[in-house]
Amino acid sequence: MADQATKDMRRRFTKAAAIFFIIIAVLSGLLIWWFFAAKISLISVQGDSMEPTFHSGDTVVLKQSFQVKKGMIAVFPKPASWDYLGTGHPELVKRIVAGGNSVLFYDGSKLYVDGQMVYDLKAHSYPCTAGPVGYSHKLSQNQIFAMGDNHSVSLDSLRIFCDGHPEDAFIPFKSVVAYGTVERIFK
Repeated sequence: MADQATKDMRRRFTKAAAIFFIIIAVLSGLLIWWFFAAKISLISVQGDSMEPTFHSGDTVVLKQSFQVKKGMIAVFPKPASWDYLGTGHPELVKRIVAGGNSVLFYDGSKLYVDGQMVYDLKAHSYPCTAGPVGYSHKLSQNQIFAMGDNHSVSLDSLRIFCDGHPEDAFIPFKSVVAYGTVERIFK
């Protein structure tokens, strides 16, 4: 039979272990709550369309905002109308260039959003043979126009527009699975 000192030590150890596990459970619960409350998304980048910002194989932590803003990153399934270009990636990671109620205008060499130039196609030798010159489109509240940072290889709204399919260049916001600002990049 154990003496009183041994019993007291066991009781203290059991009490300390219980407190430790309660603290771990509370911290785990808070971490899970923060993850969902902050609307954090982990995305895996495939391909080189977002270089030099992201590289193929990077994991990106996105923190969702309450409103969509230009410059944010969006993840969406490749629209069916874009399949003619044959990329193997089912989900695309792009930068939002224009969001709801923005006005997009193409003058034959430059792309403008709300009157500000966002891309000079001629300066970058970007082929846009089928994009309609003088084209103007006001995006609905539920549309985005998204481009990769590596324009020369990116399957994005600009490529679809320049291939002569301006009506297919706008992504319905309801199809966006994640969007937000970059919190961290894991290489």
